[in-house]
Amino acid sequence: MCFHPHRQFHALIVTFALVAGLGQLVSATGSWETIGPWGGFKMECLAQAPLDPNVLFAGCYGLFKSGDAGASWYKLPVPQQGNVSCVAAPGAGQGLVAIASGRDCPIFLSSDGGDSWVHVEEDVFAQNQVHWLSFTRDTADGGSLVACTSEGLFASDDGLTDWQKVGDGIPTTTTIAFFTCSAPGQARYYFACGQNQGLYRSEDLASGWQELHLPQPELRIYRVAVQWGNRM
Repeated sequence: MCFHPHRQFHALIVTFALVAGLGQLVSATGSWETIGPWGGFKMECLAQAPLDPNVLFAGCYGLFKSGDAGASWYKLPVPQQGNVSCVAAPGAGQGLVAIASGRDCPIFLSSDGGDSWVHVEEDVFAQNQVHWLSFTRDTADGGSLVACTSEGLFASDDGLTDWQKVGDGIPTTTTIAFFTCSAPGQARYYFACGQNQGLYRSEDLASGWQELHLPQPELRIYRVAVQWGNRM
């Protein structure tokens, strides 16, 4: 399996964090309304198709899909009962979809937008909790599927077999989220954050990871959002 780095570009990185020990919350302006289908269930994850912003996937006790930016939802068949804790969808959301679902968080992959599923049978995930799923490209083929687990980062070109450990340089067991800063067909930077272990960036998925020095190192990073632009 080969991962190809690309040229650099500038990105705006927004980190979502709480100041450790202070429990401070940042208030958001504007008005909010409930659009989700989950009722009394806790929403675990949300994914937007990068090439069609009207397509949304919401994971709670089951997996729901919207094709009209959340105005209406329908439930997708999920092979295993339980909360859907991770969901990832490249392209327009009508092809590949990956989820981690159920008590032990097994991974399932769909090639038809979530109508049918194949179980990712890989020994490395048997006793390994999956925290986050992501594709390395926004195009329909999705590139490689990356799983953030309790034992680090794993990636596969086909999402089903030949999984390899990647992320050399990121502290093992601390990675909780992985993100690709990309345009259609062009992966530029990879980002990963680990609870209590900072923020990391690389141009090569397998190796070359370096910690980014944040202005406030006491911040506990949970998620990262990456936006295209000409600002850093």
